[in-house]
Amino acid sequence: MTCTFFTRLQAYVPDLPHRLNGPAAPEAIDHLEAVTGYHFPEAFKQFYAIHDGDKGLGGIYMGLEGLSIDNMRIHWNHNRFYSSNLQSDVISYESNKIKEVSFHPDWFPIAHDGGGNYLGLDFSPGPEGTYGQLINYGRDEQQLFVISESFENFLGYILSQYEKSRCTVQRDEFVGDTYIAWGNSGHFFDDLPEALVAPAPVVGIRAKSGKKTVVIDYAGVAISQNLC
Repeated sequence: MTCTFFTRLQAYVPDLPHRLNGPAAPEAIDHLEAVTGYHFPEAFKQFYAIHDGDKGLGGIYMGLEGLSIDNMRIHWNHNRFYSSNLQSDVISYESNKIKEVSFHPDWFPIAHDGGGNYLGLDFSPGPEGTYGQLINYGRDEQQLFVISESFENFLGYILSQYEKSRCTVQRDEFVGDTYIAWGNSGHFFDDLPEALVAPAPVVGIRAKSGKKTVVIDYAGVAISQNLC
C-alpha cells in the first residue's frame, strides 16, 4: 500500500494489506460502467484499481464489508428485483435529497452488513441531492442519510472516524482473529445522526504531471500522494 489513503488507514489498521483483495482489473471497472450505464466517480475507479473490496465482514467501511466489483454487480441486480416488489414507509433524514424507499434500482451497493443493509452510491438522488452521493439503505433502514456528497469526500470521512477512535480493530476471543468494529461492536448505521454532525475532511483527486494524485485535507494539513 503506497497511496496516501491506505498509508494513513494502516496507522489504525496494522494488518490492512491482509484484509484487502488485490486490485480490480481495469477492464472489470470498464465492464461495470458498460453493464450498469452509470458514470462512476474517478476516485472510485482509482480506489478499486488499488484494492477490490474486503476479504470479509468487519471491513474498512466502519465495519461494513467492502464488496468486490463482481459482488457489487450481483447485489445490485438482486436489489433491482426487490425495488420493484417492495413497498416501504422509510423517510429521508434530509428532505428532497434521497428518495424514500428501501431499495431503488439506481442505488449501487459498495458495502454491506451481511443482513440486507447497504452503503451505496445514489445515482438517482432527490431534487436537492447530488449524483453519486453516499447513502445508507436496505431491509432494516427506516431513516436514510446522505453520508457524504461524493466518494472523494467519503475517503476523508473514513479517516476521520478512525482518527476519533469511533472505528477500531478488535479481537474475536472465540476465533482469535481481528475485525474492524464501529464503537463497541455496534452498527455504523445506528449512529448516523450523531456520526454525521462533524464535518468530514475533504479529499480531492487532481492530475499532476500526467499522473493522478490524491490530495487529503486531513486535520488542516494537505497531504498528497501519487496513486498507484
